[in-house]
Amino acid sequence: MPATPQPLPTPQLWQVQSTPSLRWIGPALNLCTRQQPGIALSIDERPAQALNPAQADFTLRWGAPDTLNSYAVDIGADELVVIVHPDNPLDSLDISKIKAIFTGKSQSWSVFIKGNSGRIQVWTEADGSDVQQVFQSNLLQQPLTNPFAHLAPDPIAMRQSVGSDLTAIGYLPRRWLDSTVHAIQIKGIPAASLRQPVLVMRETGPQGAQKDWLLCLQESIK
Repeated sequence: MPATPQPLPTPQLWQVQSTPSLRWIGPALNLCTRQQPGIALSIDERPAQALNPAQADFTLRWGAPDTLNSYAVDIGADELVVIVHPDNPLDSLDISKIKAIFTGKSQSWSVFIKGNSGRIQVWTEADGSDVQQVFQSNLLQQPLTNPFAHLAPDPIAMRQSVGSDLTAIGYLPRRWLDSTVHAIQIKGIPAASLRQPVLVMRETGPQGAQKDWLLCLQESIK
């Protein structure tokens, strides 16, 4: 009589919250989870304003929140960049001009590009996103009140919208750049101020396998 197969053990499920801006971290999450036998992840993607470390084993976001009331560890970094269409001839803009564009004070490319009278199509993210918080706090340094700005729901939509419109301008974390958009140099602002940490937040410090998992993430996304 054949032996009765033993049921496979049920994996331990870790709950992970993460913002859309960190979707690129997926391969590292998978790699580090495979190194922890008996562990599986449940990923809950939500905007930064809806994150709640009390509801997850790990909560990931880009840039520090306004208030931080939980344990947090820095596992890497990303840099905010301003993007335009690849055929836009601009290579750089002074920070004051970027602020004028995004606040709606400058609405025509003719101010910046000779012979181009097209209206500037400004793209931004919603106030609840971590990308928007980094942009507003560290680059714009004032509330974004441009009534003509278009809203992109996430970095993929931002990249697609700017990459398909010669008159568009927007912003992204640098890890989202590809050949469909062109990053311009921002003059008059320290580059370090645009480089923000990737944070993992928890109610308490990790131990054992969870600590090993975080160390793996730090090594994987340098």
